[in-house]
Amino acid sequence: MNAPDPLLKIAKIARSVQHAKTLAFQVKAFFESDDHGVIADFNSDPGYLVIRAFSRAEHPGEWCLIIGETLYQFRSALDHLACQLTEDNRQPVHSRVDFPIFLKREGFRKGDALTESVRQSIGGMSLANQAKIEGEQPFQGKYGVPEDDPLWTLYCLSNYDRHRNLHVVNTTIRDRGRDIEPKVFADRYFTQVSSNYGKPFEGETEVARYRIDPAAYDVVPQIQVSVNAHVEFNIAFDEKGPGAGRPVISTLGAIGDRVARLLGQFY
Repeated sequence: MNAPDPLLKIAKIARSVQHAKTLAFQVKAFFESDDHGVIADFNSDPGYLVIRAFSRAEHPGEWCLIIGETLYQFRSALDHLACQLTEDNRQPVHSRVDFPIFLKREGFRKGDALTESVRQSIGGMSLANQAKIEGEQPFQGKYGVPEDDPLWTLYCLSNYDRHRNLHVVNTTIRDRGRDIEPKVFADRYFTQVSSNYGKPFEGETEVARYRIDPAAYDVVPQIQVSVNAHVEFNIAFDEKGPGAGRPVISTLGAIGDRVARLLGQFY
C-alpha cells in the first residue's frame, strides 16, 4: 500500500470546505422561501404575546449526501496524514495504518505501551510524531471536556455515516433579537417569560412568550403594537444520533478548523 501524495491532504481539506460552503448556500436559500417564517400571535392566549416559528417544507435529501461527503474528506485527510508519517519513517504502509481518535486514555495506552490497535495505526511512525498524535487526542481535554472536541465529533459522525443514514436534520432557529414597537411601551408592559430557541422542531413551534401587563390595555388601548422578530433559521443534526442537536454548519466549520490546525503541526 503506497502512502498518499502530501498535496492530496490539502486537496481533501479544500474539497470539504467547498462542500460545506455549498451546503451553507443551499440552506440559506431554502430558509429564505415563504415556507419558513415567524408569527407574532396576540390572540390565541389572551394576556400573552406568543412568537411562533414555522417550517413547512422538507429538507432536500441531497443535504445528507453533502454532509457525509464533507465528513469523509476530513476523516480521510487524517488517515492520509498517518500513512505519510509512516512512509516518512521508512516503514511499510499497510491497511491498518490510520489516524486513531480516542475519548479515553486507556484506549490509546495500557500503562506506558500503546494498545495493540494504536500500535497497528501509528507504530510505524517516529516516536516524535506518535507523541504529537497522542497530544491531539480528545482525552487530552484541549477543547474542555473530551466529548466537545471537534475531533471526537468527527469520529462519531463519520463512523456512523459509513453504516447508516445518520444525517436526518431538523430545523432550528437562533434568536437575533426583536423589535416591539413602540419601544417605550414594550419595555414597560411586556415581560419575557419563556424562550425555546436553538432546539430542533418540525412544522410550527412556540419559540418565545411574553406576558402583557393588563395595565397596557387600560392605559393605552389606542396604541398599535407591531413585532418584528429577528431570527435565523438553520439545520441541526437529529437528536437521536451522534452530534445530537448540534447545528450542522457551525459543527462542520469547527471540525474543518480542527483538522486543518492539526495537519498544520506536521506540514
